[in-house]
Amino acid sequence: ICLVATQGLILFRTGDVEAGSRLYENAIDVSRNLPRKEMLYTAQLNYCNELLRYSNDDSNRLKVTNILNEIPDYPDGTPITVLRKEVEERLLRTE
Repeated sequence: ICLVATQGLILFRTGDVEAGSRLYENAIDVSRNLPRKEMLYTAQLNYCNELLRYSNDDSNRLKVTNILNEIPDYPDGTPITVLRKEVEERLLRTE
């Protein structure tokens, strides 16, 4: 899961957003079957971050908002809350 998501990140950063999205979505789909959901939420948040880095347009903002609504709150200071805060801050920017 981590390898596939990382490959998605690399593709995003090299400009192949479509292929990067497919890999992130694949990693997210596979991680949905895990008993502990931290890997799922981490993949979702990293995907959101890359979507908004690429384009903070209405379509991506809606997609990110929908994903954020799926992720439960975690205690402050956990990696998931740190990632979530980063995504929420990027979501507030209008670039």
